[in-house]
Amino acid sequence: MNFKKYTYIFVFMCFGCTNTVKEKVQKATVSNTSKSTNLSFVDSVQTIRTEKPFQIPQYHSNGRLLTQNEFQQLQLATVFGEYIAKHEYRLLGNLALSNNYKTLLFGASDNVNFGSTFIVTYSKNYNLVSHKLANHHGKKGPSTLRTFFANNSLFVENTELNTSAEFIFDQNGTITPSDKPVTFKGYRYLDKFQGYLHQMPKRTVKAKSGLIIRDKKGNPIGKTVFGETVYIVNYTKDSITIKDEGKTIKAPKARIVLDPTKVTQGKDFYIEPSNIGYVFSGFLFDYYGNHTNENSLYGYDYLRLGNTKLEENATINLRDLFDIKRVDFKKYQDKISKSPKSSAIDIIYRKGKVLTLPFDNGEKLVLKDTTYNSEYNPTRSYSMSFHESFPNSYLVSETMFFTEEKYTVLSKKTGDTIQKFIGYPHISPSKEYSVAVFPEFECMQQTFIIVTKLVDGKYENYASIQTNSWSYPYKFDANDIMKDVFSIYWVSETEFILYAKNPEECYMENPTDYFYLKYKIKH
Repeated sequence: MNFKKYTYIFVFMCFGCTNTVKEKVQKATVSNTSKSTNLSFVDSVQTIRTEKPFQIPQYHSNGRLLTQNEFQQLQLATVFGEYIAKHEYRLLGNLALSNNYKTLLFGASDNVNFGSTFIVTYSKNYNLVSHKLANHHGKKGPSTLRTFFANNSLFVENTELNTSAEFIFDQNGTITPSDKPVTFKGYRYLDKFQGYLHQMPKRTVKAKSGLIIRDKKGNPIGKTVFGETVYIVNYTKDSITIKDEGKTIKAPKARIVLDPTKVTQGKDFYIEPSNIGYVFSGFLFDYYGNHTNENSLYGYDYLRLGNTKLEENATINLRDLFDIKRVDFKKYQDKISKSPKSSAIDIIYRKGKVLTLPFDNGEKLVLKDTTYNSEYNPTRSYSMSFHESFPNSYLVSETMFFTEEKYTVLSKKTGDTIQKFIGYPHISPSKEYSVAVFPEFECMQQTFIIVTKLVDGKYENYASIQTNSWSYPYKFDANDIMKDVFSIYWVSETEFILYAKNPEECYMENPTDYFYLKYKIKH
């Protein structure tokens, strides 16, 4: 980055030096009276809280724009040099560090090339005591001089020279260099964070059983889950070696944020030591920024792993989870171990809009289709079918405009819920995995594929993907009516083939490219 060095030339000018002593005393008295009257606005300026460490802000257009008279009364020529009419000078805030003196933030800018912020201390009578340049930046780009306040000290960093220095306030408000070594970097995030969590590097937990979080001494203090996003503070210099499933993995420990909600967006430039933990980075997926590449079968717009929060979007290479390739379906016809079977809906249980399911214990479940008086008058409707992988059960589907189709497996004996799925579940031969593929509820060309894995008798999310490299297949028949032609086939317990089409926008303008894709689940 470019750093323009500015030399501040302080010019002290004497006007009316031939005046008598009496005249000088009289002028001083008038000046003090004027100062007392005209500077009362300073006491009502915004007070900046200093309970927690914070970064002294860049010059900005907020705050009080100072007149030339106010500039002179505040003795700011000592700080900024001679008043320049084309520049803006603003009172930005009050730090209120002590009752013994006043601590104010002032900014200056030419609105073209630079902006700067100074910390200025005054006595109770507004006599200037001390000042320090706290921030300097060009019109574009980050600050080249930054200052952080913590524990009644200033930590000033020159980002061009990569130097840091500490300054302290004495009881009178004088700002002086400290003779202590600068230790502030030990618990502050130094990279491109700047107070915004989304700017921190993040990685996804790879360990299927989760990952233990430890404190600095190595004691367990928590655990992550597979697919969870962790925010990286930095890495330790030394690496450790771990053997896992016959493989030797060598990697450093990663310092991560324990609770991201405690990092205040845009305000906190630091992370409390108590909010930092350590994990073995060898069990984290590598970040993959090219995941949205539509020219690759591994491209996707959204990926959620495991039982993480719905809003968490993993950014990893999909090759870590699947092998995907186009195939000639004819070459695999003899290897198909399980093909889809249509499950006829049992209309015996339906009367009009009401579906009644009886259970062996004498209980009944009544489900009624309902139309809501809202956008497009959506109707929630139910249907029932039998699924070959769930004997002695009902498979109940629930559909509604703007929502994904939900499937619930109910025991015919008791009515208890056995499983829940998003999208129709295509179960693998040995029932270890389930795959659902369906279009987005509003745009048919946006396609989701959900792979779940059987864990302790329940199917749990393995990977939910919004792919952008292929679409759910529809075709127009002879009457120009859209027809669903999707199909899926299991080749082995971890391999399935599905029918797909070229990715498009929401309207099927050129649906000519249809093909088969084979997915192989790696874990």
